[in-house]
Amino acid sequence: MKFLGKGITASLLVLAFACGKEAPQESKPGLAQPLFQPMEWKRLPDLQVPRADASIFLLNGEPTLIGGHTTGFLPVSSAEYFSKGRWNKVEGLYPMDAAACTQLSSGKVLVAGGYESGFGIGQSWGVQLYDPSAHAFSSLPVMSQKRANASARELPDGRVVISGNWYFSDSIESYVFQAEPPAPQAVSGPRAVPYILPTASDNALILGAIDEHGNPVSPLVADELDGTSFPVQLPPGWQLRPCLSQADLSVGKGTWLLPARDSLDEPALLLLRETVFSPVSFRPELPGESPWGTIRWEETLLQTEPQRKLAWIPGWLSAGTGVLFLAQVNYSSVLAGGDAEVYLFVASAVPDLPEVAGILPLPDGRILLPGGKRPNTNYDARKECFAFYPGVPVKASGLPAWVFWLFLSLVAVAVLWGIRRRGPKKKAPEASEVPEKTLLDRIVALMEEEQLFRRRGLLVKDVAELLHTNSTYVSACLNTQLGKSFPDFVNGYRVRYAQQLMREHPSMGYAQISEESGFSGENVFFRTFKAHTGVTPSAWKSGL
Repeated sequence: MKFLGKGITASLLVLAFACGKEAPQESKPGLAQPLFQPMEWKRLPDLQVPRADASIFLLNGEPTLIGGHTTGFLPVSSAEYFSKGRWNKVEGLYPMDAAACTQLSSGKVLVAGGYESGFGIGQSWGVQLYDPSAHAFSSLPVMSQKRANASARELPDGRVVISGNWYFSDSIESYVFQAEPPAPQAVSGPRAVPYILPTASDNALILGAIDEHGNPVSPLVADELDGTSFPVQLPPGWQLRPCLSQADLSVGKGTWLLPARDSLDEPALLLLRETVFSPVSFRPELPGESPWGTIRWEETLLQTEPQRKLAWIPGWLSAGTGVLFLAQVNYSSVLAGGDAEVYLFVASAVPDLPEVAGILPLPDGRILLPGGKRPNTNYDARKECFAFYPGVPVKASGLPAWVFWLFLSLVAVAVLWGIRRRGPKKKAPEASEVPEKTLLDRIVALMEEEQLFRRRGLLVKDVAELLHTNSTYVSACLNTQLGKSFPDFVNGYRVRYAQQLMREHPSMGYAQISEESGFSGENVFFRTFKAHTGVTPSAWKSGL
Protein backbone atom coordinates (compact mmCIF):
# COMPACT_ATOMS: atom_id res chain seq x y z
CA MET A 1 0.00 0.00 0.00
CA LYS A 2 2.92 2.33 0.63
CA PHE A 3 4.08 1.86 -2.97
CA LEU A 4 0.51 2.20 -4.25
CA GLY A 5 0.06 5.43 -2.38
CA LYS A 6 3.27 6.87 -3.81
CA GLY A 7 2.26 5.78 -7.29
CA ILE A 8 -1.15 7.46 -6.97
CA THR A 9 0.43 10.64 -5.61
CA ALA A 10 2.99 10.76 -8.44
CA SER A 11 0.31 10.12 -11.04
CA LEU A 12 -1.89 12.91 -9.65
CA LEU A 13 1.00 15.37 -9.56
CA VAL A 14 1.91 14.56 -13.14
CA LEU A 15 -1.76 14.89 -14.07
CA ALA A 16 -1.96 18.27 -12.40
CA PHE A 17 1.18 19.51 -14.11
CA ALA A 18 0.14 18.28 -17.54
CA CYS A 19 -3.32 19.79 -17.31
CA GLY A 20 -2.56 22.97 -15.41
CA LYS A 21 0.52 24.09 -17.35
CA GLU A 22 0.01 26.13 -20.49
CA ALA A 23 0.90 23.97 -23.49
CA PRO A 24 4.17 25.18 -25.05
CA GLN A 25 3.15 24.08 -28.56
CA GLU A 26 0.02 24.74 -30.55
CA SER A 27 -2.54 21.97 -30.21
CA LYS A 28 -5.43 21.14 -32.49
CA PRO A 29 -8.98 21.82 -31.29
CA GLY A 30 -10.67 18.87 -29.64
CA LEU A 31 -7.50 16.96 -28.75
CA ALA A 32 -6.89 16.04 -25.13
CA GLN A 33 -3.97 17.39 -23.19
CA PRO A 34 -1.25 14.76 -22.75
CA LEU A 35 -1.12 12.69 -19.60
CA PHE A 36 2.17 10.97 -18.76
CA GLN A 37 1.70 7.78 -16.76
CA PRO A 38 4.67 6.76 -14.58
CA MET A 39 6.39 3.46 -15.44
CA GLU A 40 8.12 1.06 -13.14
CA TRP A 41 11.52 -0.13 -14.37
CA LYS A 42 14.17 -2.66 -13.50
CA ARG A 43 17.88 -2.83 -14.29
CA LEU A 44 18.72 -6.21 -15.86
CA PRO A 45 22.17 -7.81 -16.20
CA ASP A 46 24.50 -5.98 -18.59
CA LEU A 47 25.24 -7.19 -22.10
CA GLN A 48 28.39 -9.20 -22.64
CA VAL A 49 29.54 -6.62 -25.21
CA PRO A 50 28.65 -2.90 -25.27
CA ARG A 51 26.77 -2.52 -28.54
CA ALA A 52 24.73 0.06 -30.40
CA ASP A 53 22.53 -0.19 -33.49
CA ALA A 54 22.13 -3.96 -33.07
CA SER A 55 19.19 -5.79 -34.66
CA ILE A 56 16.73 -6.87 -31.96
CA PHE A 57 14.49 -9.93 -32.14
CA LEU A 58 12.43 -12.18 -29.89
CA LEU A 59 13.51 -15.68 -30.97
CA ASN A 60 12.02 -18.74 -29.30
CA GLY A 61 10.98 -16.51 -26.43
CA GLU A 62 14.54 -15.20 -25.96
CA PRO A 63 15.41 -11.52 -26.52
CA THR A 64 18.29 -11.59 -29.02
CA LEU A 65 20.70 -8.89 -30.27
CA ILE A 66 22.55 -9.47 -33.53
CA GLY A 67 25.58 -7.44 -34.61
CA GLY A 68 25.85 -3.69 -34.22
CA HIS A 69 29.02 -1.84 -33.27
CA THR A 70 30.85 -1.47 -29.97
CA THR A 71 32.84 1.31 -28.31
CA GLY A 72 35.11 3.12 -30.76
CA PHE A 73 32.72 2.47 -33.68
CA LEU A 74 34.14 -1.02 -34.20
CA PRO A 75 31.90 -3.67 -35.82
CA VAL A 76 30.61 -6.57 -33.72
CA SER A 77 30.74 -10.11 -35.10
CA SER A 78 28.54 -11.78 -32.48
CA ALA A 79 25.01 -12.11 -31.15
CA GLU A 80 23.65 -12.26 -27.61
CA TYR A 81 20.51 -13.89 -26.24
CA PHE A 82 18.95 -13.47 -22.81
CA SER A 83 18.27 -16.74 -20.99
CA LYS A 84 18.24 -17.87 -17.35
CA GLY A 85 18.85 -14.36 -16.06
CA ARG A 86 21.91 -13.50 -18.15
CA TRP A 87 23.09 -12.51 -21.61
CA ASN A 88 24.88 -15.26 -23.51
CA LYS A 89 27.29 -14.48 -26.35
CA VAL A 90 27.36 -16.37 -29.68
CA GLU A 91 30.26 -15.76 -32.05
CA GLY A 92 29.40 -15.14 -35.70
CA LEU A 93 31.42 -15.58 -38.86
CA TYR A 94 31.70 -11.99 -40.14
CA PRO A 95 31.30 -8.45 -38.77
CA MET A 96 27.62 -7.48 -38.62
CA ASP A 97 27.45 -3.70 -38.23
CA ALA A 98 24.72 -2.20 -40.45
CA ALA A 99 23.85 -5.67 -41.74
CA ALA A 100 20.49 -6.54 -43.28
CA CYS A 101 18.66 -8.87 -40.86
CA THR A 102 15.34 -10.60 -41.34
CA GLN A 103 13.63 -13.47 -39.54
CA LEU A 104 12.63 -16.29 -41.89
CA SER A 105 9.54 -18.48 -41.71
CA SER A 106 11.80 -21.23 -40.34
CA GLY A 107 12.48 -19.10 -37.26
CA LYS A 108 16.10 -18.53 -38.25
CA VAL A 109 17.56 -15.10 -39.04
CA LEU A 110 19.36 -14.25 -42.28
CA VAL A 111 22.17 -11.70 -41.78
CA ALA A 112 23.60 -10.12 -44.93
CA GLY A 113 26.45 -7.66 -45.49
CA GLY A 114 27.43 -4.79 -43.22
CA TYR A 115 30.38 -2.45 -42.91
CA GLU A 116 33.63 -4.01 -44.06
CA SER A 117 35.65 -2.41 -41.25
CA GLY A 118 35.39 0.02 -38.36
CA PHE A 119 34.12 3.62 -38.48
CA GLY A 120 31.36 2.66 -40.94
CA ILE A 121 33.80 2.16 -43.80
CA GLY A 122 33.17 -0.07 -46.80
CA GLN A 123 30.68 -2.83 -47.53
CA SER A 124 30.85 -6.62 -47.32
CA TRP A 125 29.56 -9.62 -49.30
CA GLY A 126 29.02 -12.21 -46.60
CA VAL A 127 25.73 -13.85 -45.66
CA GLN A 128 25.20 -15.99 -42.57
CA LEU A 129 22.27 -17.71 -40.89
CA TYR A 130 21.59 -17.54 -37.15
CA ASP A 131 19.78 -20.56 -35.69
CA PRO A 132 18.20 -19.59 -32.34
CA SER A 133 17.54 -23.24 -31.45
CA ALA A 134 21.21 -24.20 -31.73
CA HIS A 135 22.48 -20.71 -30.82
CA ALA A 136 24.93 -20.89 -33.73
CA PHE A 137 25.79 -19.20 -37.03
CA SER A 138 26.33 -20.98 -40.34
CA SER A 139 27.66 -19.64 -43.65
CA LEU A 140 25.57 -19.06 -46.78
CA PRO A 141 26.58 -18.13 -50.36
CA VAL A 142 27.57 -14.49 -50.79
CA MET A 143 25.32 -11.82 -52.30
CA SER A 144 25.59 -10.66 -55.88
CA GLN A 145 27.25 -7.45 -54.63
CA LYS A 146 28.67 -6.11 -51.40
CA ARG A 147 26.31 -4.06 -49.25
CA ALA A 148 25.90 -2.11 -46.01
CA ASN A 149 22.73 -0.54 -44.64
CA ALA A 150 20.65 -2.82 -46.83
CA SER A 151 17.26 -4.38 -46.10
CA ALA A 152 16.08 -7.97 -46.53
CA ARG A 153 12.64 -9.59 -46.48
CA GLU A 154 11.44 -13.12 -47.17
CA LEU A 155 8.63 -13.61 -49.69
CA PRO A 156 6.00 -16.35 -49.34
CA ASP A 157 7.62 -18.21 -52.26
CA GLY A 158 10.83 -18.65 -50.23
CA ARG A 159 13.00 -16.02 -51.89
CA VAL A 160 14.67 -13.34 -49.81
CA VAL A 161 14.64 -9.91 -51.46
CA ILE A 162 17.73 -7.82 -50.62
CA SER A 163 18.17 -4.18 -51.62
CA GLY A 164 19.81 -0.96 -50.44
CA ASN A 165 23.39 0.19 -49.93
CA TRP A 166 25.55 2.82 -48.25
CA TYR A 167 27.98 5.02 -50.24
CA PHE A 168 27.88 2.41 -53.02
CA SER A 169 25.80 1.29 -55.99
CA ASP A 170 22.51 -0.52 -55.41
CA SER A 171 20.36 -3.23 -56.99
CA ILE A 172 17.52 -5.58 -56.12
CA GLU A 173 18.44 -9.21 -55.78
CA SER A 174 16.36 -12.30 -55.12
CA TYR A 175 18.44 -14.44 -52.82
CA VAL A 176 17.47 -18.11 -53.19
CA PHE A 177 20.16 -19.82 -51.06
CA GLN A 178 21.97 -21.09 -54.14
CA ALA A 179 25.63 -20.76 -55.08
CA GLU A 180 24.68 -18.84 -58.25
CA PRO A 181 21.89 -16.34 -57.50
CA PRO A 182 19.91 -14.86 -60.41
CA ALA A 183 21.08 -11.61 -61.97
CA PRO A 184 20.20 -8.56 -59.82
CA GLN A 185 17.57 -6.09 -60.96
CA ALA A 186 18.30 -2.41 -61.59
CA VAL A 187 16.83 0.18 -59.22
CA SER A 188 15.22 3.52 -59.99
CA GLY A 189 17.62 5.26 -57.62
CA PRO A 190 20.10 4.59 -54.78
CA ARG A 191 18.59 3.93 -51.36
CA ALA A 192 19.74 2.96 -47.86
CA VAL A 193 17.66 0.69 -45.58
CA PRO A 194 14.72 0.75 -48.02
CA TYR A 195 11.30 -0.68 -47.28
CA ILE A 196 10.68 -4.10 -48.83
CA LEU A 197 6.94 -4.72 -48.57
CA PRO A 198 5.66 -8.08 -49.92
CA THR A 199 2.57 -7.58 -52.07
CA ALA A 200 2.19 -11.15 -53.42
CA SER A 201 3.84 -14.53 -53.05
CA ASP A 202 6.35 -13.54 -55.75
CA ASN A 203 6.38 -9.73 -55.65
CA ALA A 204 7.27 -6.83 -53.37
CA LEU A 205 7.21 -3.05 -53.28
CA ILE A 206 10.64 -1.48 -52.70
CA LEU A 207 10.97 2.20 -51.80
CA GLY A 208 13.40 4.18 -49.69
CA ALA A 209 13.16 7.23 -47.47
CA ILE A 210 16.89 8.09 -47.66
CA ASP A 211 19.53 7.73 -50.36
CA GLU A 212 22.97 6.12 -50.14
CA HIS A 213 24.33 9.19 -48.29
CA GLY A 214 21.45 9.50 -45.80
CA ASN A 215 19.69 12.39 -47.56
CA PRO A 216 15.89 12.37 -47.99
CA VAL A 217 14.76 10.82 -51.28
CA SER A 218 12.64 13.21 -53.33
CA PRO A 219 10.60 12.50 -55.33
CA LEU A 220 9.77 9.03 -54.05
CA VAL A 221 9.82 6.24 -56.62
CA ALA A 222 8.78 2.66 -55.88
CA ASP A 223 10.18 -0.42 -57.62
CA GLU A 224 8.59 -3.85 -58.04
CA LEU A 225 10.22 -7.20 -58.74
CA ASP A 226 8.71 -7.35 -62.21
CA GLY A 227 10.79 -4.32 -63.20
CA THR A 228 7.99 -1.78 -62.85
CA SER A 229 8.79 1.63 -61.33
CA PHE A 230 6.33 4.41 -60.53
CA PRO A 231 6.25 7.68 -58.49
CA VAL A 232 4.67 7.71 -55.02
CA GLN A 233 2.92 10.77 -53.63
CA LEU A 234 3.03 11.72 -49.94
CA PRO A 235 0.67 14.17 -48.22
CA PRO A 236 1.90 17.75 -48.85
CA GLY A 237 4.88 18.63 -46.66
CA TRP A 238 5.26 15.13 -45.25
CA GLN A 239 8.50 13.15 -45.27
CA LEU A 240 8.89 9.37 -45.18
CA ARG A 241 11.41 8.14 -42.59
CA PRO A 242 13.39 4.88 -42.55
CA CYS A 243 12.53 2.19 -40.00
CA LEU A 244 15.71 0.95 -38.31
CA SER A 245 14.09 -1.48 -35.85
CA GLN A 246 13.26 -4.54 -38.00
CA ALA A 247 9.61 -4.01 -37.00
CA ASP A 248 6.74 -5.87 -38.65
CA LEU A 249 4.95 -2.96 -40.33
CA SER A 250 2.13 -4.94 -41.96
CA VAL A 251 -1.32 -4.17 -40.54
CA GLY A 252 -3.35 -6.03 -43.15
CA LYS A 253 -3.21 -7.38 -46.68
CA GLY A 254 -1.47 -4.79 -48.83
CA THR A 255 -1.45 -2.29 -45.93
CA TRP A 256 1.44 -0.99 -43.80
CA LEU A 257 2.19 1.62 -41.14
CA LEU A 258 5.41 3.54 -41.84
CA PRO A 259 7.21 6.14 -39.66
CA ALA A 260 7.19 9.68 -41.00
CA ARG A 261 7.46 13.38 -40.19
CA ASP A 262 4.44 15.61 -40.80
CA SER A 263 4.38 19.07 -42.35
CA LEU A 264 5.42 20.58 -38.99
CA ASP A 265 8.39 18.17 -38.75
CA GLU A 266 6.72 16.30 -35.89
CA PRO A 267 6.95 12.48 -35.54
CA ALA A 268 4.03 10.75 -37.23
CA LEU A 269 2.85 7.64 -39.04
CA LEU A 270 1.68 7.10 -42.60
CA LEU A 271 -0.77 4.42 -43.69
CA LEU A 272 0.26 2.87 -47.01
CA ARG A 273 -2.59 0.99 -48.64
CA GLU A 274 -1.28 -0.67 -51.81
CA THR A 275 0.35 2.43 -53.37
CA VAL A 276 -1.60 5.26 -51.67
CA PHE A 277 -0.29 7.09 -48.58
CA SER A 278 -2.59 8.72 -46.05
CA PRO A 279 -1.68 10.43 -42.74
CA VAL A 280 -2.54 8.79 -39.41
CA SER A 281 -4.08 11.14 -36.86
CA PHE A 282 -2.93 10.71 -33.25
CA ARG A 283 -5.34 11.34 -30.38
CA PRO A 284 -3.81 13.04 -28.46
CA GLU A 285 -0.86 14.21 -30.53
CA LEU A 286 2.67 13.30 -29.50
CA PRO A 287 3.78 16.23 -27.32
CA GLY A 288 7.03 18.04 -27.96
CA GLU A 289 7.23 19.24 -24.37
CA SER A 290 6.84 17.55 -21.00
CA PRO A 291 7.23 18.45 -17.31
CA TRP A 292 10.79 17.05 -17.60
CA GLY A 293 11.79 19.04 -20.69
CA THR A 294 11.70 18.89 -24.48
CA ILE A 295 11.13 15.40 -25.91
CA ARG A 296 13.17 13.94 -28.76
CA TRP A 297 10.99 11.22 -30.28
CA GLU A 298 12.80 8.52 -32.31
CA GLU A 299 10.14 7.35 -34.74
CA THR A 300 12.73 5.43 -36.77
CA LEU A 301 13.04 3.03 -33.79
CA LEU A 302 9.32 2.25 -33.84
CA GLN A 303 8.39 -1.28 -32.75
CA THR A 304 5.10 -3.11 -33.23
CA GLU A 305 2.93 -5.76 -31.61
CA PRO A 306 0.75 -6.92 -34.54
CA GLN A 307 -1.39 -9.27 -32.43
CA ARG A 308 -2.39 -6.42 -30.12
CA LYS A 309 -2.42 -3.85 -32.95
CA LEU A 310 0.01 -1.64 -31.06
CA ALA A 311 3.02 0.42 -32.10
CA TRP A 312 5.61 1.79 -29.65
CA ILE A 313 7.69 4.94 -30.23
CA PRO A 314 10.49 5.70 -27.74
CA GLY A 315 11.59 9.18 -26.78
CA TRP A 316 14.30 10.83 -24.71
CA LEU A 317 15.01 14.33 -23.41
CA SER A 318 16.66 16.62 -25.93
CA ALA A 319 18.84 17.92 -23.10
CA GLY A 320 19.57 15.78 -20.08
CA THR A 321 19.54 12.09 -19.30
CA GLY A 322 17.72 9.56 -17.18
CA VAL A 323 14.21 9.94 -18.63
CA LEU A 324 12.53 7.55 -21.07
CA PHE A 325 9.22 8.26 -22.77
CA LEU A 326 7.13 5.61 -24.49
CA ALA A 327 4.19 6.38 -26.76
CA GLN A 328 1.82 3.44 -27.14
CA VAL A 329 -0.09 3.87 -30.40
CA ASN A 330 -3.24 1.76 -30.74
CA TYR A 331 -3.91 1.58 -34.46
CA SER A 332 -6.87 -0.85 -34.37
CA SER A 333 -9.32 1.80 -35.62
CA VAL A 334 -6.99 3.32 -38.22
CA LEU A 335 -7.93 0.82 -40.93
CA ALA A 336 -11.54 1.95 -40.68
CA GLY A 337 -10.55 5.61 -41.07
CA GLY A 338 -10.41 6.49 -37.38
CA ASP A 339 -7.70 8.01 -35.22
CA ALA A 340 -4.89 6.15 -33.51
CA GLU A 341 -5.28 6.33 -29.73
CA VAL A 342 -2.05 7.35 -27.99
CA TYR A 343 -1.09 6.61 -24.39
CA LEU A 344 2.04 8.21 -22.93
CA PHE A 345 4.34 6.64 -20.35
CA VAL A 346 7.43 7.99 -18.61
CA ALA A 347 10.21 6.67 -16.39
CA SER A 348 12.36 9.35 -14.77
CA ALA A 349 15.55 9.33 -12.70
CA VAL A 350 16.85 6.16 -14.39
CA PRO A 351 20.64 6.00 -13.78
CA ASP A 352 22.88 5.06 -16.73
CA LEU A 353 19.99 5.15 -19.20
CA PRO A 354 21.26 5.15 -22.84
CA GLU A 355 20.03 8.16 -24.80
CA VAL A 356 19.38 6.28 -28.07
CA ALA A 357 18.52 2.59 -28.05
CA GLY A 358 16.29 0.07 -29.76
CA ILE A 359 13.32 -1.33 -27.84
CA LEU A 360 11.62 -4.73 -27.85
CA PRO A 361 8.05 -5.40 -26.62
CA LEU A 362 7.87 -8.68 -24.68
CA PRO A 363 4.86 -11.00 -24.39
CA ASP A 364 4.50 -10.29 -20.66
CA GLY A 365 3.91 -6.57 -21.30
CA ARG A 366 7.41 -5.31 -20.54
CA ILE A 367 9.44 -3.16 -22.93
CA LEU A 368 13.09 -4.18 -23.12
CA LEU A 369 15.82 -1.60 -23.80
CA PRO A 370 19.22 -3.31 -24.30
CA GLY A 371 22.41 -1.41 -25.09
CA GLY A 372 22.41 1.81 -27.09
CA LYS A 373 24.51 4.97 -27.39
CA ARG A 374 24.52 8.73 -27.08
CA PRO A 375 22.81 10.74 -29.85
CA ASN A 376 24.84 11.92 -32.84
CA THR A 377 27.79 9.67 -32.12
CA ASN A 378 28.74 6.08 -32.93
CA TYR A 379 31.76 5.89 -30.64
CA ASP A 380 30.10 5.44 -27.24
CA ALA A 381 28.28 2.08 -27.21
CA ARG A 382 26.49 1.02 -24.02
CA LYS A 383 26.03 -2.33 -22.28
CA GLU A 384 23.26 -1.47 -19.82
CA CYS A 385 19.92 -3.25 -20.16
CA PHE A 386 16.56 -2.17 -18.72
CA ALA A 387 13.02 -3.51 -18.59
CA PHE A 388 10.14 -1.03 -18.35
CA TYR A 389 6.60 -1.78 -17.21
CA PRO A 390 4.12 0.54 -18.95
CA GLY A 391 1.18 -0.98 -17.06
CA VAL A 392 -2.47 -0.48 -17.97
CA PRO A 393 -3.12 2.60 -20.16
CA VAL A 394 -5.21 5.38 -18.65
CA LYS A 395 -7.12 7.34 -21.21
CA ALA A 396 -6.30 11.06 -21.30
CA SER A 397 -9.28 13.32 -20.85
CA GLY A 398 -9.98 16.49 -22.80
CA LEU A 399 -11.66 18.21 -19.87
CA PRO A 400 -10.46 21.70 -18.88
CA ALA A 401 -7.62 21.97 -16.39
CA TRP A 402 -9.83 23.45 -13.66
CA VAL A 403 -11.79 20.17 -13.55
CA PHE A 404 -8.60 18.29 -12.70
CA TRP A 405 -7.60 20.84 -10.07
CA LEU A 406 -11.05 20.49 -8.50
CA PHE A 407 -10.66 16.71 -8.59
CA LEU A 408 -7.25 16.93 -6.92
CA SER A 409 -8.61 19.21 -4.22
CA LEU A 410 -11.42 16.78 -3.44
CA VAL A 411 -8.95 13.90 -3.34
CA ALA A 412 -6.69 15.83 -0.94
CA VAL A 413 -9.62 16.61 1.37
CA ALA A 414 -10.74 12.97 1.31
CA VAL A 415 -7.24 11.75 2.10
CA LEU A 416 -6.81 14.14 5.02
CA TRP A 417 -10.24 13.21 6.38
CA GLY A 418 -9.37 9.52 6.08
CA ILE A 419 -6.09 10.00 7.94
CA ARG A 420 -7.81 11.76 10.81
CA ARG A 421 -10.42 9.00 11.11
CA ARG A 422 -7.86 6.22 10.85
CA GLY A 423 -5.88 7.39 13.86
CA PRO A 424 -2.19 6.65 14.46
CA LYS A 425 -0.27 5.54 11.40
CA LYS A 426 0.52 1.87 11.31
CA LYS A 427 4.07 0.69 10.97
CA ALA A 428 5.05 0.31 7.31
CA PRO A 429 5.89 -3.25 6.29
CA GLU A 430 9.50 -4.25 6.04
CA ALA A 431 11.01 -4.52 2.58
CA SER A 432 10.91 -8.31 2.81
CA GLU A 433 7.14 -8.16 3.39
CA VAL A 434 6.40 -6.10 0.26
CA PRO A 435 5.69 -8.27 -2.80
CA GLU A 436 8.40 -7.75 -5.39
CA LYS A 437 6.47 -9.05 -8.38
CA THR A 438 3.35 -7.71 -10.01
CA LEU A 439 0.45 -10.06 -10.59
CA LEU A 440 1.51 -10.54 -14.21
CA ASP A 441 5.07 -11.35 -13.17
CA ARG A 442 3.74 -13.98 -10.77
CA ILE A 443 1.47 -15.52 -13.41
CA VAL A 444 4.34 -15.68 -15.89
CA ALA A 445 6.61 -17.20 -13.23
CA LEU A 446 4.11 -20.04 -12.69
CA MET A 447 4.19 -20.78 -16.40
CA GLU A 448 7.89 -20.35 -17.10
CA GLU A 449 9.52 -21.50 -13.86
CA GLU A 450 7.04 -24.18 -12.76
CA GLN A 451 5.62 -25.04 -16.22
CA LEU A 452 2.09 -24.98 -14.85
CA PHE A 453 0.74 -24.98 -18.42
CA ARG A 454 1.66 -28.67 -18.66
CA ARG A 455 -1.14 -29.50 -16.20
CA ARG A 456 -4.03 -30.90 -18.26
CA GLY A 457 -7.36 -29.21 -17.62
CA LEU A 458 -5.72 -26.15 -16.06
CA LEU A 459 -8.31 -23.52 -15.14
CA VAL A 460 -8.00 -19.86 -14.28
CA LYS A 461 -9.23 -20.60 -10.75
CA ASP A 462 -6.26 -22.98 -10.27
CA VAL A 463 -3.84 -20.13 -10.97
CA ALA A 464 -5.83 -17.76 -8.77
CA GLU A 465 -5.70 -20.19 -5.85
CA LEU A 466 -1.94 -20.63 -6.16
CA LEU A 467 -1.45 -16.84 -6.15
CA HIS A 468 -3.95 -16.26 -3.31
CA THR A 469 -6.13 -14.01 -5.45
CA ASN A 470 -9.33 -14.51 -7.44
CA SER A 471 -10.13 -15.57 -10.99
CA THR A 472 -11.47 -12.16 -11.98
CA TYR A 473 -8.16 -10.44 -11.18
CA VAL A 474 -6.16 -13.04 -13.12
CA SER A 475 -8.38 -12.81 -16.20
CA ALA A 476 -8.47 -9.02 -16.10
CA CYS A 477 -4.68 -8.83 -15.71
CA LEU A 478 -4.07 -10.99 -18.80
CA ASN A 479 -6.69 -9.12 -20.81
CA THR A 480 -5.47 -5.60 -20.01
CA GLN A 481 -1.72 -6.31 -19.99
CA LEU A 482 -1.45 -8.75 -22.90
CA GLY A 483 -4.80 -8.52 -24.67
CA LYS A 484 -5.27 -12.28 -24.23
CA SER A 485 -7.81 -14.58 -22.63
CA PHE A 486 -6.61 -17.15 -20.12
CA PRO A 487 -6.95 -20.13 -22.53
CA ASP A 488 -5.10 -18.25 -25.29
CA PHE A 489 -2.33 -17.29 -22.86
CA VAL A 490 -1.86 -20.86 -21.61
CA ASN A 491 -2.10 -22.41 -25.06
CA GLY A 492 0.67 -20.10 -26.27
CA TYR A 493 3.01 -21.73 -23.75
CA ARG A 494 1.79 -25.19 -24.70
CA VAL A 495 2.41 -24.58 -28.40
CA ARG A 496 5.92 -23.25 -27.77
CA TYR A 497 6.70 -26.22 -25.53
CA ALA A 498 5.42 -28.58 -28.23
CA GLN A 499 7.73 -26.89 -30.74
CA GLN A 500 10.64 -27.37 -28.35
CA LEU A 501 9.82 -31.09 -28.04
CA MET A 502 9.65 -31.47 -31.83
CA ARG A 503 13.04 -29.79 -32.21
CA GLU A 504 14.77 -31.74 -29.46
CA HIS A 505 13.00 -35.11 -29.95
CA PRO A 506 12.19 -35.51 -33.68
CA SER A 507 11.05 -39.11 -33.21
CA MET A 508 8.50 -38.32 -30.48
CA GLY A 509 4.92 -39.01 -31.56
CA TYR A 510 2.24 -36.36 -31.62
CA ALA A 511 0.15 -38.13 -28.97
CA GLN A 512 3.03 -37.95 -26.50
CA ILE A 513 3.86 -34.36 -27.48
CA SER A 514 0.23 -33.42 -26.90
CA GLU A 515 0.19 -35.03 -23.46
CA GLU A 516 3.57 -33.66 -22.38
CA SER A 517 2.56 -30.12 -23.42
CA GLY A 518 -0.67 -30.16 -21.41
CA PHE A 519 -3.25 -30.47 -24.19
CA SER A 520 -6.43 -32.40 -23.36
CA GLY A 521 -6.15 -34.50 -26.50
CA GLU A 522 -4.38 -34.94 -29.81
CA ASN A 523 -7.18 -33.29 -31.82
CA VAL A 524 -7.09 -30.26 -29.53
CA PHE A 525 -3.30 -30.12 -29.98
CA PHE A 526 -3.56 -30.07 -33.79
CA ARG A 527 -6.33 -27.46 -33.78
CA THR A 528 -4.62 -25.15 -31.29
CA PHE A 529 -1.19 -25.47 -32.92
CA LYS A 530 -2.54 -24.39 -36.31
CA ALA A 531 -4.52 -21.52 -34.76
CA HIS A 532 -1.36 -20.14 -33.13
CA THR A 533 1.17 -20.77 -35.91
CA GLY A 534 -0.90 -20.84 -39.09
CA VAL A 535 0.44 -24.28 -40.06
CA THR A 536 -0.04 -27.87 -38.91
CA PRO A 537 2.52 -29.52 -36.62
CA SER A 538 3.70 -31.67 -39.54
CA ALA A 539 4.23 -28.65 -41.80
CA TRP A 540 6.05 -26.78 -39.05
CA LYS A 541 8.26 -29.78 -38.28
CA SER A 542 9.16 -30.27 -41.94
CA GLY A 543 10.49 -26.71 -42.05
CA LEU A 544 13.06 -27.32 -39.33
